[in-house]
Amino acid sequence: MIDIKSDKDKVIRSLQEVEFEFAQGNISKKAYTSQKRELQTKLETLEVADRVKRLQGKKETEKPLE
Repeated sequence: MIDIKSDKDKVIRSLQEVEFEFAQGNISKKAYTSQKRELQTKLETLEVADRVKRLQGKKETEKPLE
């Protein structure tokens, strides 16, 4: 099961790390741009999934069916 909040937090931390590494000169602009684009896409996907769940009246996390 997807834990949207936890996954969003991980992606945000990863974005911050990529930005820090680029600012320090540890990764190339090409790598930075690629990684940032990928992480932003993941974040947008998670935000859409969160909105859909809220519109459906569901909580962020649900118990799996047994």
